Amino acid sequence: MDGTIRHLSSGDEVWFDVTATHSTCHSKLRKELRLTKLRKTAGKTGNRMKSAAVLDAHTKKRDKYALLEAIVERQLISGLRSHAPRILPVAISTHGEFCAGAVELQDWLADKFERRLENEGSRDDGQKETKLIAEFRNTLRTSLLVGLAKGHAQMLRAAGLPHRAKACRPRAVHYQPG
Repeated sequence: MDGTIRHLSSGDEVWFDVTATHSTCHSKLRKELRLTKLRKTAGKTGNRMKSAAVLDAHTKKRDKYALLEAIVERQLISGLRSHAPRILPVAISTHGEFCAGAVELQDWLADKFERRLENEGSRDDGQKETKLIAEFRNTLRTSLLVGLAKGHAQMLRAAGLPHRAKACRPRAVHYQPG
């Protein structure tokens, strides 16, 4: 798992594992082509279909944590846990597409934010709750995409370098004329 988020007042907990995928890389093009043809024949409903790469990444993560979910369920039944955490695979494509787990994580966080706003009551700045929640969702999605781009850039920067060089930061080179 890449992270855990616990909502202290409700006891709700989310465990998440994040992965990134590039849906137009050479190894995924055939599946994407098949899915594109299905989207085309599906008409308007095809617009909402996820890419094959995102679906595959989501499914692999889901399968990876199936045993963990069974253990958590068993602990819940045995009384060792009071709440079962949600285990969410979060797959994001380099084209900005989010899997169902990423959307569920966003919705969970937005719901907790909305409850906080409700508990705080009316705001002194006069901002509407709906606007603040929409801004929160937008900022979260943007932050995830920026993190993805940053990780991708670091990976490309380190490509082809010896293992030792990947861990080292480049040193500043000062040019002195003459």
